[in-house]
Amino acid sequence: MIRTATHSTLAYRLLTWLLFPAALVYSGLTALKYQSLQYFLQRLGIFQGKIHTHNHPVWCHCASVGEINTALPLLQTLAEYDLYLLVSTNTISGRRRLQNLHLNKLTPVYLPLDYIPFVKRFLSTFSPVAGLIFETELWPNLLLTSINRSIPIAVINGRISDKTLRAPAFVRRNYQTILTGAHAILASSAENSARFAMLGANKQIITTPGNLKFATPGKAGRNTAECVITYRFLLCASTHADEEEKIIQAWRRHGPRQLGLILAMRHPQRKKQVCRMLKKNNCAYCLHSDQPARAAKNTVYLIDTLGELLPFMKKAELIFMGGSLVPVGGHNLLEAAQFAKCILTGPCHANIKEITDELIDCNGIRIVKDANELVQCVNQLLKSPQLINQIGANAKNYLASKQHILKTYQQQVLNIIRR
Repeated sequence: MIRTATHSTLAYRLLTWLLFPAALVYSGLTALKYQSLQYFLQRLGIFQGKIHTHNHPVWCHCASVGEINTALPLLQTLAEYDLYLLVSTNTISGRRRLQNLHLNKLTPVYLPLDYIPFVKRFLSTFSPVAGLIFETELWPNLLLTSINRSIPIAVINGRISDKTLRAPAFVRRNYQTILTGAHAILASSAENSARFAMLGANKQIITTPGNLKFATPGKAGRNTAECVITYRFLLCASTHADEEEKIIQAWRRHGPRQLGLILAMRHPQRKKQVCRMLKKNNCAYCLHSDQPARAAKNTVYLIDTLGELLPFMKKAELIFMGGSLVPVGGHNLLEAAQFAKCILTGPCHANIKEITDELIDCNGIRIVKDANELVQCVNQLLKSPQLINQIGANAKNYLASKQHILKTYQQQVLNIIRR
């Protein structure tokens, strides 16, 4: 069915064209910062050079690293079914993560900005047989153009935030136009299924397979390389701006001497900023990218690379998941759970509320209100190794109880592609 432009769609298009100079400047500055002409051109829908892809690939869109990590088990499965994948992302770090996957049947590209000419060039260049949109990337021009070209669009591991439900009316009407043209919505929870219906999606196309994040660990947990660190440590993973300094200051005041501290930034491009902060706080540190032959326990070890976190998770004494002491919404807890680790996280976990609540119910996590309480909790837990082990075991058992979810996604996605 052809989707005609509504007044809300036309208002969105007018607004985005008014903002086009800013979008162009931002894309240009990002390309200059990372010295990537390819990023700039592809964001404008220009795909030059040797882009290896088969005709009519399955297009999967993952906004950045987090969505890619969530999608990975499903992407691996689709590749095993001899399906060729075109995977788009919005960020430089996302593309680097895709390149590190080394999947033979996967072509990484940058998603063009949401303007009709760029979108049309993207779809004409690759002619995908289906579009799998992971989580919440609902770009009106892109998806309406896809639907009008009879490309079935499915939202995978879909979630809708409170912020989206409170968006201005014309924004919500745009979402409604998209969702009523979608082929399927596979929601991550019953709550998100209800929210998609509230936005105007047809209830008949909504199913609730569960949260695909439960499938994230899998093979990676069994084939993890050895960690280069020899001493016991607290791993603070996926940290954001303002979190690292709060943690460092609390750690310097009351951190346990028997543990070292390792910081893994969510965005490694912030390395210089974090290094300046460490110097300001008179903290000795070493960088993982420098491949230090022997790191000392009394220095802060800074992981400034992508795709190398799992060995540190496997070795860590305790793991704090970042993006939760600041209003980011938290990050995936389940990669740590696969190693039966005692997980700590902060109060800001709206993005993973269902998982966090269920881990609380089974005593598989500890919630701390701030950095000072984080360090205090670490000190208390170290006095009871049995409790640390029990919390970790509870988290792993919880994860094991959800392993059917990946198979459900596999079956439903294959049905969409082969329709």
